[in-house]
Amino acid sequence: MEEETEFFIDVVREENLQKLEEITRIVSEKPPTHDPNAIFLRKFLLATFIVTKERKKKKKEEIKGEKPLEKKEIAKKIEKEIKEVKLEVPKPIILQPAVMPKPQFPEYPLVVTKDTNKVLAKASLKDNHYYLDEPKLEQIDFEILTKLKNEIGKKLLRKPNITDDKKYLMSVMKSITDKFNVKLDDDYYEKLKYYLVRDVVGLGKIDAMLKDGNIKEIYCDGVNKTLYLTYNNEKIETDISYNNEKEIDDLIYKFSILTNKKLNSEPFLEVTFNNVTIKAIRGLGIVSSKFTINK
Repeated sequence: MEEETEFFIDVVREENLQKLEEITRIVSEKPPTHDPNAIFLRKFLLATFIVTKERKKKKKEEIKGEKPLEKKEIAKKIEKEIKEVKLEVPKPIILQPAVMPKPQFPEYPLVVTKDTNKVLAKASLKDNHYYLDEPKLEQIDFEILTKLKNEIGKKLLRKPNITDDKKYLMSVMKSITDKFNVKLDDDYYEKLKYYLVRDVVGLGKIDAMLKDGNIKEIYCDGVNKTLYLTYNNEKIETDISYNNEKEIDDLIYKFSILTNKKLNSEPFLEVTFNNVTIKAIRGLGIVSSKFTINK
């Protein structure tokens, strides 16, 4: 049987070779997967391309009268070229579980003025943290407030309704602010009144939080420890803490005054006030004073 004549220039064959070269280029790139089957396929395609290229080279050498390579030599050459191709296996991508963002609430008012509805205290929740925003106080404001509390504090405890008498409060405040050369306008009056009511008639740092219907419990574990809340059935941290033991003890003492509960030698206190249950323990020695409030 006559052997089919194979021309040196074959258009179809050249096109196939070009396609094979393109396939080889693609598979020579880093594999998109670490699947061993994909790596085997790449090696197989590379070997196929090299064999085809060697056959083409052999035909050229036969036409030119050169001695072609033996099959063993070709096999060694193919093996060498395949080894030189770096088949890097990428590290598997580990997907981290999605972290759902904590709910966040815009600022909402807790304390507003009666006449102008100006917001004095407001709260917000961000990144599972409760923030209480109150009027800012400068050093001179603290000094004026101390004078004000000393002058009418006891009277306010006996008659809390005095806080509704603006004319009376204004006259007392003005007599003090004049000594400090501070102008007493309506905004400053409302700020001083807010802290006067909060600290004398109310429960100090936690007074505004007790007006927040979302809060069910307040936890204080001691001095310089941030307060925790049960907010919509979830325990969250606040930006509030007590700086010394006296602050907590004064609050516990106020609990007893408001509920007519005398503090005796026992360090424990459990009282109910305005549908709020208060459990407290006074510090003894190395043990810090603590309290829990349940609404």
